[in-house]
Amino acid sequence: MTDRDIGPLVDPADLPAARLAELDKPHALTASDNRELLAAWLEVSVRRRYTAVDERLRWFLTTIGRRKFLTPLYRAILETDADPARARSIYEAARSTYHPIARESLDALLLGSK
Repeated sequence: MTDRDIGPLVDPADLPAARLAELDKPHALTASDNRELLAAWLEVSVRRRYTAVDERLRWFLTTIGRRKFLTPLYRAILETDADPARARSIYEAARSTYHPIARESLDALLLGSK
């Protein structure tokens, strides 16, 4: 039996931002070079309003162009941020660097167009 069989013991969505900070410090999750890990960490952090990731989040969204990472992150910002203009601002800065298929999906999500 693996941890995939039993699932996580703690749902990261239930962790307060202060606990995320405690996890981030010794494990340097925000500084991770592993794109899969970093994307998951950033999404949890955005949803829990752990603002220490904001600079790294902006870097990730303007540097990494994979739609599988971008869509969940932009959606998390839109769903949890008091100001959706933040997501749109980042998107406008990065849009020209994204693949056309990613742009089409994200245009629909962020700009309301298909």
